[in-house]
Amino acid sequence: MVLWSHSYRAMAFSSLVFAPESRHTSATIVSRDVVSTVLSVVTLKPRTAALVEHAKMNHAATAAGTCRAKLAMVPPGVLIAEPRIRIRIPQSGTRVTWLSYNRAWAADQSAGQRSAAGAVGAGKPSCTMSQRKRYVVVGTGSRGIYMFARPLLTTYTEFCELVGLCDRNALRLEAARRMLQTDVPADTDFRRLLRKTNPDVVVVATQDNTHARYIIAAMSAGRRVISEKPLCVSARQCRAILAARDRYRSAGAECFVTHNMRYAPSVTQLKRLLDGGAIGRILSVNFHENLDRRHGADYFRRWHRMKSNSGGLQIHKASHHFDTLNWLVGSTPQTLCARGALMFYGRNGPFRHTRCMGCPHCGRCELFVDMWHNPQKKMLYLDAESADGYIRDGCVFDPAIDIEDQFAVLYTYANGVNVTYSLTAFASYEGWHIQIEGTAGRVELREVHDTRWAGGTSVVHGLERIAGRQLTLYSFREGVREIPVADEEGTHGGADPAIQRDFFARPADAPLTDRQAPLEQAVQAVLIGHAVNVSIARGGRPVDVQSLLR
Repeated sequence: MVLWSHSYRAMAFSSLVFAPESRHTSATIVSRDVVSTVLSVVTLKPRTAALVEHAKMNHAATAAGTCRAKLAMVPPGVLIAEPRIRIRIPQSGTRVTWLSYNRAWAADQSAGQRSAAGAVGAGKPSCTMSQRKRYVVVGTGSRGIYMFARPLLTTYTEFCELVGLCDRNALRLEAARRMLQTDVPADTDFRRLLRKTNPDVVVVATQDNTHARYIIAAMSAGRRVISEKPLCVSARQCRAILAARDRYRSAGAECFVTHNMRYAPSVTQLKRLLDGGAIGRILSVNFHENLDRRHGADYFRRWHRMKSNSGGLQIHKASHHFDTLNWLVGSTPQTLCARGALMFYGRNGPFRHTRCMGCPHCGRCELFVDMWHNPQKKMLYLDAESADGYIRDGCVFDPAIDIEDQFAVLYTYANGVNVTYSLTAFASYEGWHIQIEGTAGRVELREVHDTRWAGGTSVVHGLERIAGRQLTLYSFREGVREIPVADEEGTHGGADPAIQRDFFARPADAPLTDRQAPLEQAVQAVLIGHAVNVSIARGGRPVDVQSLLR
């Protein structure tokens, strides 16, 4: 069932009919406006009023652990819920703790005091063509298609209209249109497409080192930009993007980056714990990222393996983590030192070829992948090679590879928090381990990921049986406690659909949610990665991170 609701007041709420005769039910709630909230404890009692805690999020208060709940009486069997999240509703009379920190979508509780039953029958609000935001997607690789273009054409047509596609590879561009089954304008010339389609928003999902040129071109035309992470690959590009934003801000230019780790359910819950004072003041953080030889190897087949394209994994991959650490700690990175090397891939391999396809060593190479049985990848990459020469299945032992596959970083924040971070791209298992120590305790988040989707045979068998996440609080006040984390559907552990909701289903002039990364925050993630590159090149010497902006 789908409930569409209009919003009027910040403390209004959406309602969902609960069927007491059934053990479970589910629904989707969709709205056009958003209110930052915490949804807490819900008691469901059929045929009697249910008491619902509805706490409007106040970030300053929450950081001090003093967020107050506002109580509202709702009709029998009504539950406050989140947009487009399928919710399992337990049997009546049970007590539920809803742990996700997201948003509550408001329903009209003032006009006519509609009952829950009446609300369910309400009509879906309509947007005219002139009200919908017009989008152009630049970059029609897998991410551009599946993360952005397809949802714009299917899920979010009520709010968005895809009016153009751009890619420098004409063959890939046409393949994308066939895959999307759309006839929207497509062009290899971005500026020409801008003039032709007049979009409100430009989505940039191209090769990392090209982000800056498209972002700057779009902002110079007064457009809003949503960029895939990372924002760019160097401090110089950061400076150019900031200058363009400042120059064209009066014309409407703005830029946001989709740092999807902020939207991961486990990280969202971790953020709530820290902001709520669960471990007191943060003192230190250890973050260890492991990429296994299935997923990790893929970065060494693709364009990422050249530092000029990606800035290395310290920018392309670790920008996820550096942004998350900045967000969790709530401060600005200062001094950094790092060491790293290419230890497993590249010139370290026992044999090599140009690519996996046709490789004479495929029978004995554990990193060999035959990806062309996937018709979508074949259309987007193999069939498009003649246009630009890009090889999607390059040899991971190519001696030309110049990015590190292992590095370690030590840095400090302006508020005194010390961080150690490491990344290994040839690990025995995939996942991350975050340890945060505070004045009142410690919290640890550990995740083990199943990477069978990535292909290859170099894997420790049995890992799929232990894949999952564990969030543990070690509190001097409460003892040891396992913190439940809600499972959400979708890629990147449910983070990608949450990003789409935030950027596609909310009014452009709505206040930012806490998880949307504005330009200044996206810049900081790139600066840390760039500082890692500088420090490694200098043999581990310290680097002043903020000086890179000057």
